[in-house]
Amino acid sequence: MSMPGEGKTKPRVVIDTNVFVSGLTFKGQPREVLDLAWKGEIEVYISPFILKELTGTLKKDFGWSNEQIRHTIQMKPIKVLGCQRLNAVNQLRRDF
Repeated sequence: MSMPGEGKTKPRVVIDTNVFVSGLTFKGQPREVLDLAWKGEIEVYISPFILKELTGTLKKDFGWSNEQIRHTIQMKPIKVLGCQRLNAVNQLRRDF
């Protein structure tokens, strides 16, 4: 006998820097998205580029230290996706 909700996959969400920063520093819908992640109701993903941009924004615009950023990223249920750079023009040349 399965429990309600068992076996269902969680929604997967990619969050950009603006949503992430707003969710960490202000109330509103971005915070609600992060709250869903913290409750385990959604899976949050960011790319290495977004992580770098997020780190820079938190340091420059909000005065966060590296330790604060590291702690926040590590304690939150965030998955950093691997990215692969593609050169679309070269790919098209190879394919056609």
